[in-house]
Amino acid sequence: MEASIISVAASNYDEVYNGLREGYSGGYYLSSDNKWESKLDNGDIYSELSSLLGLKKQGSYYVKLSNGKTEFKVSDLKVNVINTALAPTDLNDNQRFQAEAFILLEVPLGFGFNKVPPLKINLKVVSGYTPKF
Repeated sequence: MEASIISVAASNYDEVYNGLREGYSGGYYLSSDNKWESKLDNGDIYSELSSLLGLKKQGSYYVKLSNGKTEFKVSDLKVNVINTALAPTDLNDNQRFQAEAFILLEVPLGFGFNKVPPLKINLKVVSGYTPKF
């Protein structure tokens, strides 16, 4: 999950580069009517996860199988790309360009003959872009 969300933040590097000269970064472009518009790329995290972990799509879930049995499932992916302000007035605010991802992880559990409900965990991963100079 971390590698996938890092790829989303990295895929936006070309959009956030332009403002670095002015001391801030953010994903913006100048529209045809001469207004600054936000320009963000959410990427394709499910594809990235599938290739990294070998997941298969089953209905609304992406599933990791081992010997025909489910190891874990992921679902309910939400991605939030947070843009920095264009020309912020408060330069002491350490706001940065970042991407957040939230996903539900389900792991089936079983002990002996008694089945227990699956373990369900909501994961949150954050990756940010910070200019070097």
